[in-house]
Order: sequence, then C-alpha cells, then structure tokens
Amino acid sequence: MDADLKQYLAALEGRLNEHVTTKIQGLGNSLETRLETRLVGMENGLETRLAGMENSLERRLVEFENGLGRRLVELDNGLEARLVEKMRDMQTELLRGFAAFSDGQTIRLRKVEVDQSNLDAALSSRLNIVEGRLRQIELRQGIEPPPPPQAHP
Repeated sequence: MDADLKQYLAALEGRLNEHVTTKIQGLGNSLETRLETRLVGMENGLETRLAGMENSLERRLVEFENGLGRRLVELDNGLEARLVEKMRDMQTELLRGFAAFSDGQTIRLRKVEVDQSNLDAALSSRLNIVEGRLRQIELRQGIEPPPPPQAHP
C-alpha cells in the first residue's frame, strides 16, 4: 500500500501543482492586466498633468513677457522724458550764455551807434559852418549862389 499511497500522493501533488500553476498563471495574468491598466491610467494622468503644467508654464511665460514688455516701455518713456528734460536744460544754458554774450555786444553796438550819431552831428555842423562861410564869401565877391537842385520826376 505504500506504493499505491505514494503513487496517489504523487498524482495528488501533480494535480495540486498543476492547479496552483494554473491559478498562479491566472492571478499573474489578472495581476498583469490590472497593473497594465493602472500603469496606462497613471501614464495618462501624468500626461494630462504634464500638459496642464506646460499650459500653465506657457501662460506664465506669456504673462512674464507681457509684464516685461510693459516695464521696458515704462523705462523707455521715463528715459525719454529725462532725456528731453536734460536737452531742454542744455538749451536753456546755451541761451543764457548767448544772452550774456549778446548783452555785451548790444552795449558795444549802441556805443558805435552813438559814436556814429555824434560823428554825423559833428559833420553836419561842420558842413553847415563851411556852407555859411562859402555864402559869405560869395556875397562879398558878388557871386550869385547856384540854384537849388531840382528833384527828378
């Protein structure tokens, strides 16, 4: 009976091994399918999250670029305003310098005008004296004075 029992136990062990192997393969296939499904789900979730992060990052970059652009425009306007102010200050300084120079030149020109006017008055007086003397000489000598010049039409 020992041999029959051993044979029976060996057959039982074979069937159990076969049954366990089948169950393990079934569980393995089921587990593999479930793991694959979960991995695909996780992959899809990660792709979705990654796409969301890309969109968010792109949106933030666009906002940053817009903000930077506005800031650069503000800085440019500020620099332009300061440059215009400095240019006007330089113009003012130049005009003040020219005005100071002009004042001295104006005084010199007035002096020349006054000197010229005095010279004209002195020459006119001397000419009047010379003409008066010439008339006296003409009268003494009996020379008739020339007729006054006539205006040309």
